Amino acid sequence: MEACARAPRELRHVQDAGFRRRRDAALLALVYGTGLRRAEAVALDLEDAGESGEVPVRRGKGRKPRLAALPDSARPALEDWLQVRGREPVPLFCPVRKNGALVRDPQGQLQRLSGSAVWAITGERSIKAGVQRAAPHDLRRTWTGDLLRIAEDEVVS
Repeated sequence: MEACARAPRELRHVQDAGFRRRRDAALLALVYGTGLRRAEAVALDLEDAGESGEVPVRRGKGRKPRLAALPDSARPALEDWLQVRGREPVPLFCPVRKNGALVRDPQGQLQRLSGSAVWAITGERSIKAGVQRAAPHDLRRTWTGDLLRIAEDEVVS
């Protein structure tokens, strides 16, 4: 998350606009906080990021709908992204141009971020954070491991 918050220091990272950093922070917070797969994350619409504290997952593995708990820790990054993105319906996450403009389709609606873009974002942000290049599924594995540690601690206590 700190890698998303830092402003670019090198000329080659000028395209790392504040809007992109805010989108990436929200995306990573959501994926890590809920354990979503990258395809599930990019399939979310604005209405899915509601106040209920749960995220409906409709395009999961096996196409079985389920609810994922949205942790309070992910909310600030998500709200920060929504301030930039606006409250326009359709995809929750969209591409951002180098100048900070949100990418739209020919009909004027926001384009949906692709699964491969999530892969690139995760890798780019992990490198900027100074850790080994990560994949989106690494966030899911970490989420699972953290849940298991919490459950184990509760059993031991």
